[in-house]
Amino acid sequence: MIALYKKNLICICFVSLLLASTTAEAVLASIKSLGMAATAISYPLDSFCVAYNPAGITLVGDRVDLEGGWLHDRARLKIEDNLVPSFNGKFNAMRTKEFYLGNAGFSKTFFCECFNWSVGVALYNRNFQKTTYNKNIHLFGRSHAGLEYVNETVASTLAISICRWHSFGVAFNWQIERLMVNGLQNFDNAIFSTHHGHVTNRGYDYAYGFSPTIGYRWQMTPHLAIGLVFQPRTHMSKMKKYTGFLVKGRLDIPDRWGIGVSYDIMPVWTICFDAELVKWSRIRSLHNKLVVPTSFDTKLGGRHGSGFGFPDQWYFRAGLEYRIDRDWTLRWGYRHARALPQKGQTIVNALTEDCVEDFMTIGMSWNMNACSEFSWAFAYGFQKRIKGNHSIPISFGGGNANLKERKFFLGAAWGWRF
Repeated sequence: MIALYKKNLICICFVSLLLASTTAEAVLASIKSLGMAATAISYPLDSFCVAYNPAGITLVGDRVDLEGGWLHDRARLKIEDNLVPSFNGKFNAMRTKEFYLGNAGFSKTFFCECFNWSVGVALYNRNFQKTTYNKNIHLFGRSHAGLEYVNETVASTLAISICRWHSFGVAFNWQIERLMVNGLQNFDNAIFSTHHGHVTNRGYDYAYGFSPTIGYRWQMTPHLAIGLVFQPRTHMSKMKKYTGFLVKGRLDIPDRWGIGVSYDIMPVWTICFDAELVKWSRIRSLHNKLVVPTSFDTKLGGRHGSGFGFPDQWYFRAGLEYRIDRDWTLRWGYRHARALPQKGQTIVNALTEDCVEDFMTIGMSWNMNACSEFSWAFAYGFQKRIKGNHSIPISFGGGNANLKERKFFLGAAWGWRF
C-alpha cells in the first residue's frame, strides 16, 4: 500500500507540474547543473541533461525529477538627446519583477549484455523574455510597451551506451512558442508595417515546431569525458497575430552547437568546461537590424524589415563540484556570454532588455536516503549597462537608448531514484 501511495503521489505531482509549466515563466533546466553554471554537455546529473546533451541520459539511471524556481529581474531604459522632449525619460522595464518556473523529467535505463539503452522525457523551458514598462514610451505608442516570449520544450529521448565508453542520444523535441507584444501603436500602420493591424496589442499567439537534438559522449579515460551536441534550426509555424511585426510572421528557433569537457581532478572533485554557439544570424526576425522603411520588403514583417540585430552568440561555462561525503555535494559555476543587444540596436532591444553577460552560481545537493535527494541553486547575474551609439534614427528624433539589467535566481529540486 505504501509503495502504491508513493507511485500515485509521484504521478499526481508529475502531471500537476506539466500543467503548471505551460503557463509558468520557466527559464532554466536542471537545478543541479545550474549550481555548476549548467555545464552539463559532458557531465549529466539528472534527467534534465537531455536539454544539454541527450547522450548523457545513459548515465543518470532510473529517476524522476521535479523542480521549481524564482526569478527576480531588474531592468531600466533611458532615452536621451531626442529632439522630441516627450520621448526622453527613464523607464522601468520590469513592472512585473517576479517570475516562477516549473520543470519535470523522467529517465529509465535498460541493461543488456553488450550495451545499455535509455529512454526519457523532459518538459523544460528553452528561452524566456518578458518586459512590461511602468509607463508609456511615447516614441513607441500610446500604451505600456512590453514583450513576452516563452519557448517550452517537450523532449522524448532515446540513447544507447556501448561498452560504457561511448554514448549516443537523440531527443525528439516538440517546441511550443508563445508571444505577446504591446505598446507599438506608432508603427502599426501602412507606412511602417506590411500587415498593419497585426503589430501590437493582439494578445497571446502560439507557434509549434519539431526538431531533434543529437548528442554524443565519450568517456576517454576513467577520469576524463567529452560531450558534443547539435540541434538544427527549428522551423516554427506562423504567428498570424504578429505577421506585421515578425519577418513573414515566423520566429524560428536557431541551431546550436556545443562541446563540453569534464575531468575528475581528485576522487571528490570534478571540474567542467562547456562552450556553446547559438546561430541567431539565421533567424531574420531576430538578426535583421533596425532600418527605416524605404520599400515594402523593409517594412516590419517584410523580408528585410527591422529585427533586433542579434549576432551569433557564444556561451562559455565553467563548473566545479565537491562531494563532501555520500550525502552532501557542493557546486560552483561561472557563465559568460556576450549580451545580444548591440550598441546601435538598443532602442529595439528595449523590448527584450537581455543585457546580463555574466552569472555566478552556487548549488548544493543532499541525499536524504537511498532514493530521495534534494538540491538547491542560486544564481546572480551581474548588472550590465549598454550605452547606445546613434541607436535612434534621426527620422525618429535621434538620440540614444541606454539599457541596464541584473538578475537573481533561486531554485530547488527533488529527485527520486527507483
